[in-house]
Amino acid sequence: MKKIACLILLLSAIAFAQEPQWTVVSNVVVYNQTQGVGQTTLFTPSETGLYRVSFYMSAPPYAGPLVGGVIAFYDGTDVSGVIIGEAITTPCRGTPSQQSTIPTTYALAAGQPFTYTVVGGGCPYNLAIVVEQLVQGNQVAFAKAP
Repeated sequence: MKKIACLILLLSAIAFAQEPQWTVVSNVVVYNQTQGVGQTTLFTPSETGLYRVSFYMSAPPYAGPLVGGVIAFYDGTDVSGVIIGEAITTPCRGTPSQQSTIPTTYALAAGQPFTYTVVGGGCPYNLAIVVEQLVQGNQVAFAKAP
């Protein structure tokens, strides 16, 4: 009986132990846009912590005049005060195109806006940016800056 009680206690402790999890804190998804987007705040971290950014853009086949392309980029500030970000380009052309980045992890500083911008336009494009925060339970994981 003691062995069963110990086993149940051990399994309960394992079941309730919480590993850090990625939680979506902000996202933007647009379809069939043709205009640029001025610098727009996606979110402002309330706490310093680890954030993961996924970035995707595509364009359907385009039969109109060749007008260049669409450039989308995001930026923010890490805990060292360094400006971070990435950019992707989708050309306006007769064949579909797609660009994405490998999800990237940053230690973002609290109170510093994380923004995105889309330059160009004239042809349709689709854009998705997803920002996730690493949390453990209901607390920010690794929130202390070095």
